Amino acid sequence: VQTLVMRGAYRDQNTISSKEAEVIKVSQNLRSLTPFDMIHNIFQRLRILFNSIENDPVAVESQAKALANTLVQLYRKDQEPLLGAVRLMHEYEYHLCHPVHSAILACTLGSLLHYKPPQMQRLICATLTQNVAMNHLQVELQMQKDKPTDEQMEIIKKHPERSVAMLEKAGVTDKL
Repeated sequence: VQTLVMRGAYRDQNTISSKEAEVIKVSQNLRSLTPFDMIHNIFQRLRILFNSIENDPVAVESQAKALANTLVQLYRKDQEPLLGAVRLMHEYEYHLCHPVHSAILACTLGSLLHYKPPQMQRLICATLTQNVAMNHLQVELQMQKDKPTDEQMEIIKKHPERSVAMLEKAGVTDKL
């Protein structure tokens, strides 16, 4: 726990202002960014990517690849904070936490399977965008106490095909 505190991974909720939790931690000197600062930045970049897919699909594939490359580089540099983030970093909405946490775990699996860089990038891109068609529903379900309605279940069932269609419409060309 002490190591996580020193690396910026854990802070008492009472010491964090709401503004601090929402602000992207940016530094003029990238070397001074902690792995957790980088992960916060990844969450914010994913939010921008999702907004781009839905509203103004510009360079979606290259944005996803850049995010994937950042995650892989961070994983290779320092795995422990990334794995710690899966347990500790839940201040973002579920539709952001789930793909980032899944991508971190996919980095681990891809590494254990000796994936080459192109394979790893594809895996992470797929992981980050896996549920893009139901982002709004995930936010809704996160706040909902009741089980999903029939209409919500229909969205859940159809989200893989809808996600593919959204990504294709946004210019993503990689079929895998």
